[in-house]
Amino acid sequence: MGKYKRMLQRPLYQDYFIKNPSNNNNNYIFFLSTLWFSDEWNRNDEGVNARKANFIRACKELDNVQFEGGLVSQGKERSSEKLFCDCLCVGMPMKEWMEKTHRSVLVFNTPAFWDCHGWKLGEYLAMGKSIVSTKLSNDLPAPLEHGKNIHFVENSKESMKEAVDYIVRHPEYRKKLEEGARDYWEQYGSPIASLKMLGIENRL
Repeated sequence: MGKYKRMLQRPLYQDYFIKNPSNNNNNYIFFLSTLWFSDEWNRNDEGVNARKANFIRACKELDNVQFEGGLVSQGKERSSEKLFCDCLCVGMPMKEWMEKTHRSVLVFNTPAFWDCHGWKLGEYLAMGKSIVSTKLSNDLPAPLEHGKNIHFVENSKESMKEAVDYIVRHPEYRKKLEEGARDYWEQYGSPIASLKMLGIENRL
């Protein structure tokens, strides 16, 4: 049962479809994620940890952004904690994470441990969020398109800073990304869409 604990803590399906409470004047950005351990085999400090830190630092440097969040250490990443000490924060219950993510004007995605697609990409699409993302590492049922249902950035603080600033200042573009993300979810990511892609839609 222990290894399934995190799955059991995930929100209910309907929790992802709360109407986005953001508005055109919103400048609140929330991002909370794991600080992964790094060693000679899992070089996460130069990979996923660095990408997340770049985003956090970019948001903190923008005067027109109210940022909340950071990286949560699991207690065994001592060397990583020193590298990213300016990005560390404490964790929070999943219910609070959901509420603040719904309220966030945009969200950040990047390939996770071993460059997998983590929970967040699917969650963000289901929530209909404006997604800023580094390059994806694995194929999807259909490509996510820059400027339509996602906003791709280079793995640099400056690229992320530019993207965040642009989306905050252009609510019409943000709305386009939000609608595009939700449309993508409905077409490719929802349970019904997934069953159809498996060829069993006649059983629905």
